Amino acid sequence: MQKQENAWGKRMSLQKQDYLRGDFKRALFTNRFLIGVAGVVFALFYSLHRMADIASVYTAYMDALYFIPFSVALIFCAVPFAGSFLEDIKHKYIQLLIMRGSLKKYLMSKIIMIYISSAFSMFFGIMLFIVLVRLQVPWALEDEYLYSDILTKVFWENGHHLIFFAIHALFIGLMAGNLAILAAYVSLFWQEELLTIALPFLVYYLIVYYEYGLFGNVAWLNIKQIFNTSYDVWKHPLYTLLWPVCVSLVTIVSVGTGIYKKLGRLYDEEKNHL
Repeated sequence: MQKQENAWGKRMSLQKQDYLRGDFKRALFTNRFLIGVAGVVFALFYSLHRMADIASVYTAYMDALYFIPFSVALIFCAVPFAGSFLEDIKHKYIQLLIMRGSLKKYLMSKIIMIYISSAFSMFFGIMLFIVLVRLQVPWALEDEYLYSDILTKVFWENGHHLIFFAIHALFIGLMAGNLAILAAYVSLFWQEELLTIALPFLVYYLIVYYEYGLFGNVAWLNIKQIFNTSYDVWKHPLYTLLWPVCVSLVTIVSVGTGIYKKLGRLYDEEKNHL
């Protein structure tokens, strides 16, 4: 009898892979993820709407990143899953999910999928934008100015243009993931869905607007430059490529710790009300 009860308890309890499996479907296999990708494409094209002519894929991409409308793409990257904590709290799922497993497993799954869904939205959105522009114009003009960063030297100059843009898109995706996790954390204090989705845009816009006042000439602190490999923020190719990864890990751990503490308090408050 005791063995049957233990077996039943194991079947009823949720393991980390169970959380991940459910969140994976919620984050990537929904219309919200498609909206996220399509929204990134829209934001990039909208960023170019004042350009009279698009001469090359390289020019279109670089100009799209530097114009302010690009920051709208960060809103769409938050659409797939940044508001998942709010949904679980609103529908009272969070108590059941934590009771059947643990707060740590629940949190790890959420953070992983918030980050991945946001990064993937940006990555696939940028790559779709690149393909659509390439159908109309060449990769670059013969006399076009190119940044002399490590990706240009290793991939672009050897004709691997799509790989060049894919790696660029990956790093921009890391930035979107960091901002989405920050938005998810803030959503636990101000439980407004629109604010959660808009927060990545607001943070990025304020950083761009006040970047010189905030960071001066310290490029390795400026997220606008950290996640854009065209800026050699450390004046060393390897350090410049590794730095965004390090910043992402610090963000995940620090913000994740804050989310863990806040969720723990919210969960305890809900249990006391029952």
